[in-house]
Amino acid sequence: MKSKREKTCIALGNFDGIHIGHDILIKRLLEIGKLQNLRSIIVTFKYLDKNMKKSINNLKYITNYDSKLKILKQYKADEVETIVLDEVVSKYSPEKFISDILVKKYNVNMIVIGYNFRFGFKAEGNIDTLKKYKYKYKYNVEEIKPVCIEGLPVSSSLIRELIEKGKIKRVNELLVNNYFVDYNDIIFRNNDKIGIISDNKGIITPREGFYEVEIGVEKHKIQVKKENTQTVIKFDNTDIIKKTQNIKFIKEI
Repeated sequence: MKSKREKTCIALGNFDGIHIGHDILIKRLLEIGKLQNLRSIIVTFKYLDKNMKKSINNLKYITNYDSKLKILKQYKADEVETIVLDEVVSKYSPEKFISDILVKKYNVNMIVIGYNFRFGFKAEGNIDTLKKYKYKYKYNVEEIKPVCIEGLPVSSSLIRELIEKGKIKRVNELLVNNYFVDYNDIIFRNNDKIGIISDNKGIITPREGFYEVEIGVEKHKIQVKKENTQTVIKFDNTDIIKKTQNIKFIKEI
């Protein structure tokens, strides 16, 4: 039985480091919602335990969870929802995920999804799975094809790889907003002369080197070093450091 809520159009995705492909997908969601008079919902995911993530490649995020939600809410969809992947939900088969969450909880009428999105236990579900069950559960599916740059599909995995290589200028061409480190992920030490990002924070950081960044409204140079299980940031001018401002990376130097 479907939910009593009004019919919805849902965009499904992890939406890590919201990139130009995500942007097209979400804008299509909003367009369909308006044209078909459906409530638009962006649905993303949160792992209750990092050990539940489906692969080692996803152990670190581009954007932390709170920052991701802030960016998603800027699209002004009717709702931004999070499915918490706990020990129960993470073991749902693809069909159970469709029937219990998409149909019963959200009363889905249209699903907008990226070409490479996977869901369900052991990531067994994909776009073909959604198409297989659309007649049984009475919904439609629209697949967003990959956005390719120089022959490569833009993806969060590609962006993580570029960040790790320190190719920040390239990264910013692929993201909706410039790559940044949230100030909540930084511990300031030594009279604020350095910032430390622990690997336990679970976010991707650039390789060692010098980078041009923006803090507040001013541009500065920082040095990034890797020490044991942490990333150390050395600032060129500690007078401008405010512990409530993100570090927006502009380019590698």
